[in-house]
Amino acid sequence: MLRRTLVLMTVVLLAAAGCNEESADGPTNPASTLDISGDRDRGDDDACFFTADFWTHEFDAALDDTEARRRFDDATLAALLAIAALRSDIDFDRGDDDLSFEDAGFFLDPNVDARCDRAMRQHLALLLNFAVNGGDGTIRVDADGRGGAETDLDDAIDRVETAILAGRCEGALEIAARVNGMGCDDDDDVCFRGVGFWKHQFNAALGQTRGHQHVDGETLGALLIAVAGLTDLDFGQGDGEISFSDADAVLDLHGRQSECARAEQHYFALLLNVAFNDDISIRVDTGGRDGADADLDDALGEIEESILEGECLRAKGMAERINSIGCDDECDDDDHDDDDDDDEDDEDGDD
Repeated sequence: MLRRTLVLMTVVLLAAAGCNEESADGPTNPASTLDISGDRDRGDDDACFFTADFWTHEFDAALDDTEARRRFDDATLAALLAIAALRSDIDFDRGDDDLSFEDAGFFLDPNVDARCDRAMRQHLALLLNFAVNGGDGTIRVDADGRGGAETDLDDAIDRVETAILAGRCEGALEIAARVNGMGCDDDDDVCFRGVGFWKHQFNAALGQTRGHQHVDGETLGALLIAVAGLTDLDFGQGDGEISFSDADAVLDLHGRQSECARAEQHYFALLLNVAFNDDISIRVDTGGRDGADADLDDALGEIEESILEGECLRAKGMAERINSIGCDDECDDDDHDDDDDDDEDDEDGDD
């Protein structure tokens, strides 16, 4: 009880200290996603759980001090680590009484084979998810895999810790990974559009069509800047910038095109969707199994690697599948997605 009281006090103090203020260095976690305040009145429907791979990306980006796109800024990550350290009896700080970014990076390293190391990785991710949800241990979670939220988060954390400390790492790994995979309920608010939609936006911006333009020129320009920072592929003229004409050339393909050109077309539309949603942690279906099996950030890496290795049919399929997620009612107001591949009739599919 004392430890959980200290956790809640820390949450309040960190919020008062302004740990969730937006950084001028890049995108940070929106207040709607991270609520580290003492006055909480929200149901389980607002809970948000991220995978261990997501947390690995966040701390790798922080440690490398790169411009890699991430959800949380350094101040927020430090606040989350402070809450996680207070909640756990396990020594994640490696004996120095300070759970640092380096400690987090060490335990979140995905290149581990030992079962207990994997359990520790998932458990630290679980503790960070506890912190993200404002230290609210009463959130109901599915700890047993029976398809229902039957366990308090606090109880799930205690079960994982008890199992790890007793050397029962397989059970700990299963519970922590299952809870971490619950995802975010705000994923229902995402909006993904196909090639046809984005092709129309740039056609309209360039005056090549009279159709209604749903995304204005200023927003399209901002999206292109974001896209350039998301990929190592050169969609511009080699200068690191992507113009409206460059975007139109990638999206508006005609006649016979190689499978790789089509893959880049769908991948470019996906990158625009990522920039539009401003969230790389969204869970998506990459395998066509009607289940959200990967973080969007991981999917981007897999698609880009496939294109670079010439596995373009696979890359195209993955990008096209994610782009087909669609939108909720608030943004589903256009009819240009129907013509995504209107110029593919003559495609021969050769690389």
